[in-house]
Parts: sequence; structure tokens; C-alpha cells
Amino acid sequence: MNRKIKIEAIVNRLMQGYTDKEMDEIGVDLWRIKETLERGYDCSKSKRAKNVVERCLFRKNKEIRVVATLVEFNEGEFWRIIHVGKTGGH
Repeated sequence: MNRKIKIEAIVNRLMQGYTDKEMDEIGVDLWRIKETLERGYDCSKSKRAKNVVERCLFRKNKEIRVVATLVEFNEGEFWRIIHVGKTGGH
């Protein structure tokens, strides 16, 4: 991804609470999510809907996985985080 990433962390309380819980469980913050979206590789195991990306990045022998959808709003585009996960020891 060559575009600068804007991350919308508080879209609605249900989505925000769910992804916040995932981020807390695996110990990542929005900066790590941003890095994964900008520098990660496409790791989608199946075809995703239009404007949905799945990006992965290896850090400390673990793979961080972020699924996000590109949303257009009045002020431009931003990424809505759908899922955050981590797999161990690759």
C-alpha cells in the first residue's frame, strides 16, 4: 500500500469495543496496526469483498494479521479495523 493510512478507531461502540479487546489480548496498539497496514504483505487466504484488505507483518517471531475496510467519508478515506490477530512462532 502506497497511500498514507488514516485509522478510524472509534467508528461505533460495538465495533470499537470488539477490536479494542482483540488488540489488548495480543498486545498491539494503533501504531502497530498502522505499520501492518502500510508495510505488511497481502495474507488473505480467501477472496475478500471490495475495499477489504488483509495484511500481515512478522514481528518477534509472530505474525500480526489485520483485516480492514476502506471507508470514504466527508473528509476523505480511512481504514475501519475489522479484525486483529496474531499467530505464533513462524
